[in-house]
Amino acid sequence: AQPQTKPAKKEASSISGKVTIKDKGAPGIAVILSPADFRGQSTARYKGISDQDGKYKIVNVAPGNYQVTTVAPAFVNSGGLRGKTLIIAEGETIAGIDFDLIRGGVITGKVVDAEGLPLIEEQISLWSAEANAKSPRNYVGLSRHIQTDDRGVYRIFGIPPGKYKVALGNQDAPSGGPRESRYKQTFSPGVTD
Repeated sequence: AQPQTKPAKKEASSISGKVTIKDKGAPGIAVILSPADFRGQSTARYKGISDQDGKYKIVNVAPGNYQVTTVAPAFVNSGGLRGKTLIIAEGETIAGIDFDLIRGGVITGKVVDAEGLPLIEEQISLWSAEANAKSPRNYVGLSRHIQTDDRGVYRIFGIPPGKYKVALGNQDAPSGGPRESRYKQTFSPGVTD
């Protein structure tokens, strides 16, 4: 009988860093590591929470391409990007993946029809006003659905610095809202383009 050899144990990887707000460690901020490309990879997500000094560590990470982001809805990364992309090799220890957060901007308003009645539970979308030749209208995907309340009022928070257009309706907008709008996509202050 041949002696059986055990397969080599794969070494787990880890990442660590610090989350700060106004140059001070931010405790209790979730840091999420998600696959950057779902093709051929597992959909496993990893999570770490910043400690009292703002430090976090995520361990036992499988090799792969990942997007690392913070979960702090009212805050955005001071660099403007939502997260960072990492390629993690087997057994790799990556340190210094830091996040400096600032309070995001807020856009709020009220939507009414031609008779002045509030439009209730209508989906609101946010578009970049900083158009370029490749993509003249960039949808700004947020991690939550924004819709008007029973008064026709909406509030979008945690917005990175920049110029934006606010729209109601679903023409050209990604689907997936709670329900389809019966209104043609209209941008504030009441134009369709």
